[in-house]
Amino acid sequence: MANKIITKAELARELCFSRARISQLCRKGLPVRPDGKLNRAEALAWVATYNSPWRGGWGYSTVRDGCRQRAPMPDVSMVGDIDLEQLLSELGDYAENVLKDLRERFPDL
Repeated sequence: MANKIITKAELARELCFSRARISQLCRKGLPVRPDGKLNRAEALAWVATYNSPWRGGWGYSTVRDGCRQRAPMPDVSMVGDIDLEQLLSELGDYAENVLKDLRERFPDL
């Protein structure tokens, strides 16, 4: 497994990059074999060497399951407990105009 040959798509999945980003990195010097595939060890070493976290990095991650994490959704109860009248009264005249506009657009509000 020391000299495993992988595709660009496989590397993209492993690093949580898009395939397009892997192609960009190939143009910037990521070592590619003549058949268009990559030596996994060389590719990982190259990414580790040229990843500059102090300049923002590329998001290199060792996380393999669920690369991109979604923000948690608020509970429905959080949205339902908002007292619109109280919130708008605290905001003053601007809030009155906003409330008027909202009631015109959404009569069921």
